Amino acid sequence: MAAPIGSSQICLSPARVFFAMKIDQISTNIDEASAVWVGRHIYSPAQGTLIVDEQLVELEPRVNHLLHFLVEQQGKVVTRDSLITNVWGRIVSDDALNRAISILRRSLAGKSRLHKGYIKTLPKRGYRLDAKVRPYLSSKPIYSKSVRSQLPALFAGSVIAIFAVYGLFVFIKPFVVSWLIG
Repeated sequence: MAAPIGSSQICLSPARVFFAMKIDQISTNIDEASAVWVGRHIYSPAQGTLIVDEQLVELEPRVNHLLHFLVEQQGKVVTRDSLITNVWGRIVSDDALNRAISILRRSLAGKSRLHKGYIKTLPKRGYRLDAKVRPYLSSKPIYSKSVRSQLPALFAGSVIAIFAVYGLFVFIKPFVVSWLIG
């Protein structure tokens, strides 16, 4: 399913053989007219691919159709019956739908498994795609790094801000006191 992005690696997929390329090379091969950002991933419905954590993920045709339908309905609650009607077009078992949702969740989560919440299950109601969807147009992702990797910088910035405010207070206090007294 997922192919690591590197130079000239040949990866076998059940359906085809493809060459894994660097992320920039993959991005240039994306059908920009139909591609969208789904959260921090690039999704190309025309090609049935996702770029997740710098890996090219080929979606099964039914899973691709499922993601495409959820992207079209982004933010709206989609019932199980609506998914079965619009994605399968015929009556299928709950197991088939559950399997497709499970595969899609794993594909969207990537290696980190930090973003499992892209597809929310709403008990007795259906499913909802909770990721921000926007046109691809060679733009940057909404979240270029996970929050966890940004914590050291946030902490350092907070400490610097606290010391700056304290230093400002200590430096200005004598002038303010002398001005008030004087």
